[in-house]
Amino acid sequence: MMKIRFLLFFILLLSINSFSQNERVMLFGNIKSEGDELENIHVLNKNSKIGTITNAKGFFSIEVREKDTLIVTGIQFYYSEILITKQHIKDLTITINLLQKTNKLDEVIVKHNLTGSIFIDANNIKTTKNVEDGVLNFSEIDMSLVGNINDDFSRSRTSNDSQLMPNMNPNLIAIAGLLLKPLTKIGETKRNIKKRERYYQNKVLDAPKSIRIDFGDSFFTETLQIPTNQIDEFITYCLPKGIANLYVDNQKIKIIDVFLQESKTYLKGLKNED
Repeated sequence: MMKIRFLLFFILLLSINSFSQNERVMLFGNIKSEGDELENIHVLNKNSKIGTITNAKGFFSIEVREKDTLIVTGIQFYYSEILITKQHIKDLTITINLLQKTNKLDEVIVKHNLTGSIFIDANNIKTTKNVEDGVLNFSEIDMSLVGNINDDFSRSRTSNDSQLMPNMNPNLIAIAGLLLKPLTKIGETKRNIKKRERYYQNKVLDAPKSIRIDFGDSFFTETLQIPTNQIDEFITYCLPKGIANLYVDNQKIKIIDVFLQESKTYLKGLKNED
């Protein structure tokens, strides 16, 4: 009877162990090269086929489990593969340093057919045009017509360039359009900035709820030992530390550091209340 109980207990331990090994956790990483944080570096979990990219500070997050392989690639950097170990799973963080490629230029041999005579060599120099014939060519503009624009008519509310300048040469109209075009976009730029500011503020307000969903309750209850019914209160407790802005900026590793530090003080407070 004892042997049967021991066997059942051993099988149960094996099943629990195999389940924990198969379950993926969120890994937070930072990618650098010679001390510089790298943006837009691609990180792919070779096993789960799920990938992500680094933000402006070189941070990323991706789900992994032990023995998964991360493929790290970026323009001007050498390809790299990282094997996930038990220590990575335990720390939930990883720092990756990429080696930058060095560009070598091939030797260039310059050939010339100079005669030594300045006048002959100057005449042999070939010139190229980078613009189409007639574009910005002021010699083809009849400048006598420029002063004939009716001031009252030019200040009308029409938005048609040909109506604003009826007697102008088409080339001059095109030049005026290029000069005036940036001015019409100033109002649009200000509106876009205000939209982005409102969007950012809304993201900050929604951050506490998003943080709990993103990190998962198990992170708070198991890693930080925060009771389930106290998770929302703990997140609110950490808001003065700037975690909402950090979350919007996708700096999750810094959020984890704040949580690890503040959880100690918060748990002491809970014990004192009891």
